[in-house]
Amino acid sequence: MKHKKEHKSDKKHSKWKIPLFIVGIILVLGVLFLLLAPTKTMSYQVEVPYETTETYTEKEPYTAQESYTVQVPYETQEPYEKQEAYTSTETYTDYVSETYYDETEFCDSKSICDCIDTSWWTGNCIKCVCTQQTPVEKTRPVTKYRTVTDYKTVTKYKTETKYRSVTKYKDVQKTRPIMKTKMENKYYEVNWLFKFRLPWKIHIPRISG
Repeated sequence: MKHKKEHKSDKKHSKWKIPLFIVGIILVLGVLFLLLAPTKTMSYQVEVPYETTETYTEKEPYTAQESYTVQVPYETQEPYEKQEAYTSTETYTDYVSETYYDETEFCDSKSICDCIDTSWWTGNCIKCVCTQQTPVEKTRPVTKYRTVTDYKTVTKYKTETKYRSVTKYKDVQKTRPIMKTKMENKYYEVNWLFKFRLPWKIHIPRISG
């Protein structure tokens, strides 16, 4: 009978041991959870590439018509004055010698007469040969000069406007994609006490008093 009683008391004691063990495990797990599970968010910056559009100015060629002037030769008739010789007829007075006989006494007293016979009695000239200059109107050709207007071919120049195609450049606004970088905040979770990284996020809310 005594043996049976001891057996019963052992049974009762063992029943209390199991719950205490479980409580101990729960307490240990709870402490470990409080030490290890809660996390704190940490931030850091990283350089992140991104694509954006950039505006730039570019010289773009285009064809334009440009005017320019040139000197073009041409021929024309230009008047000028010159001295021209021509033949004209002029009238002049000429003298013709005519011979005649003068049989008067003292005919030799004239300067144009020569005595050819004298009187044997008186010794005076009784016959002369006389020469007389008779004026005669005549004409003759003469060379004269006159001013006349003539024309000559001369080369002159005139200004003409011409056009040619030239390449010019203009500023054109264009866009292009470019890669830039910016700083972004990244976040990770660490243990609130020991600061090692954790793959989960558990924040224990603060209880305000």
